[in-house]
Amino acid sequence: MASPPNDAERGAALAWAGDSLIYMLEGGASKRFYRYNLKTNAWQWLANTPEKIGWGGALVWAGGDYLYALRGNEKKSFYRYRISTNSWENLTETPGKIGWGGALVWDHNNYLYALRGSNEPSFYRYQINSNTWTTLNSTPATVGRGGSLAYDTVNNKIFAFRGKETNEFWIFNPSSNSWQYRAFTPSPVGRGGAITFHKGSIYGLRGDNERDFWNYALQAGGDYSDNGKPDTVVKRDPGTPLGEGEVGIVLDSLDNAFPAISPDGNWVSYQKLDTTGSYQLYKISIRGGDEIQLTNDTFSYTNPQWSPDGEWIVCIRDGEIYKMRSDGTDGMVLATGICATPKWSPDGEFIIFTKWVGYHSLYLVEADGSYEEPLTNDGCDVRFPQWSPNGEWLAYQKLINGTYQICKMLIATHEETKLTNDINDNTNPCIAPDGNWLVYEKKEDNNGYRQIYRIFSDGSEETALTTEACGHENPKVSPDGNWIAYVKWVESHESHICQYMMQSSIETELTEGDAVREYPDISPFGNLIVYVCDYELNDRWNDNRSIFLVRVNSTSINDKTNILQRTKRLNLYQNRPNPTKGIMTICYEIPVELKISLKVYDETGRLVKTLVDGMVKPGNYVACWDRRDNNGKTVSAGIYFYELLANNKSLLKKAVVLK
Repeated sequence: MASPPNDAERGAALAWAGDSLIYMLEGGASKRFYRYNLKTNAWQWLANTPEKIGWGGALVWAGGDYLYALRGNEKKSFYRYRISTNSWENLTETPGKIGWGGALVWDHNNYLYALRGSNEPSFYRYQINSNTWTTLNSTPATVGRGGSLAYDTVNNKIFAFRGKETNEFWIFNPSSNSWQYRAFTPSPVGRGGAITFHKGSIYGLRGDNERDFWNYALQAGGDYSDNGKPDTVVKRDPGTPLGEGEVGIVLDSLDNAFPAISPDGNWVSYQKLDTTGSYQLYKISIRGGDEIQLTNDTFSYTNPQWSPDGEWIVCIRDGEIYKMRSDGTDGMVLATGICATPKWSPDGEFIIFTKWVGYHSLYLVEADGSYEEPLTNDGCDVRFPQWSPNGEWLAYQKLINGTYQICKMLIATHEETKLTNDINDNTNPCIAPDGNWLVYEKKEDNNGYRQIYRIFSDGSEETALTTEACGHENPKVSPDGNWIAYVKWVESHESHICQYMMQSSIETELTEGDAVREYPDISPFGNLIVYVCDYELNDRWNDNRSIFLVRVNSTSINDKTNILQRTKRLNLYQNRPNPTKGIMTICYEIPVELKISLKVYDETGRLVKTLVDGMVKPGNYVACWDRRDNNGKTVSAGIYFYELLANNKSLLKKAVVLK
């Protein structure tokens, strides 16, 4: 097919106008407007738009002789193009300025509907006959890049992508002026995301430099399902296991996602889609019980991450990097923009994240928000950064020549090294506790499945850990580095949390039964895994996900050389991070009620700090050392030892303190 006269830029839009004609806004702050004839395979330059079209530009045919266009570019301008005279005219301006994610759709009658976008939830209706706009009920959350609309002519409903690198998918009922959440998209929708309706189905593009393309089947009356049948939700009571050892700790009718376990192993934080239409942050005891709501306002909070000392949580608040105390108080914005995937440094002094600057760039911000620095600015997309245990380097995936590769960057010098270099996408790295190796996903071209690979941190000895003909995702390394957990897709609607022993190469499925399980997080003691569980059997991506956990113990480990009854012995774990520049956390386990002491000594054997001294009940514990001695003075860099003493038994570990 013939290419258009010029490149399509931001705000570009297409509209079919019946028969064999397609119209195009060029976008990119230009006024150029074209028509393509399918029969002649030729483009024709038409009358320029009245003003330059930018982000949020949109075009729609409303039958007959007219097309309608939004200017976008943070402007209110709205136009009509008359096909027979090749002429434009200005119409009544939109109520709000149209920007990123702006969209326009025709109801095949007398109305047009528009998303404002621009990180706003505004939604409008235009009456063609009277040339007037009406503000309708706002969308469930703010709309950004990738916002899109499609009109279902069978059920007279409007479907929408939220965009903003979220999975949110909504339906609007014009007769009741109301929005509802629908099944989540398989992957987050970003810049370039789009949806359209055709012959009873919704078709969607993921955008965001990805090639994902989805179909969403509709039923008469507005019901929907990926398999063409109305939804069926299998309800379970809280605490009821799906399989042996698999227990739900958050089960309700709302969507719960991205669980993260606190450093002391006692709490799980997560995001919940409230009835207000925004995600709010919650936490719950690892043992279950009542939820504690941490946020409650009109913002949307996602992806909570605990600070190393467990005192703070950092998250995304409507695109901003936002920090709060673990009880939800003292909130503050650390960085603005469209940000994603924040991660604390091991010493708790910095946060690494990505920010959209025309692509996803890597950024660093101090934990108090006083200093922000871009780490990459070469135009290459960067995702999912991870800190090394010593805080001296980062690993992340980077789009290089069309594929994602695992890269490593030294924080001090910004020197970057490619650890992988092949024709496959290498994504989602996770670094081992000793920093010597990392695991990641590789999407192999020969079968399209994602497999889990390991590579040393110098880029040597890349090894495939999984080879089974199914998808493997979300790898996590255990605190002791002896095993990894990941998600394995055995069917399109069934996935399992798996454990892979690094020494014996034995894989064990820790879960069983029909359900979709994703986003595992391992406790600091390595004795359980928390994850998202979707047990609606007929729809992989719905709006009713739950938080589950599964225990990891001798009954679930098939490596007979490494069977350990953790709950029946005294345990002391390596401090994290190690080495450390700031606060370190020390995890330990007590089998029965005992009098214990946990003390820190220097290389000469001199007592530096007493962390614990007294009776302790059985359970998992964490102690924090802030590098201060018993007199409150900060100790110098060097080698230190910490000793757990209980019942005449001594356990000793070494810690390295850096300047």
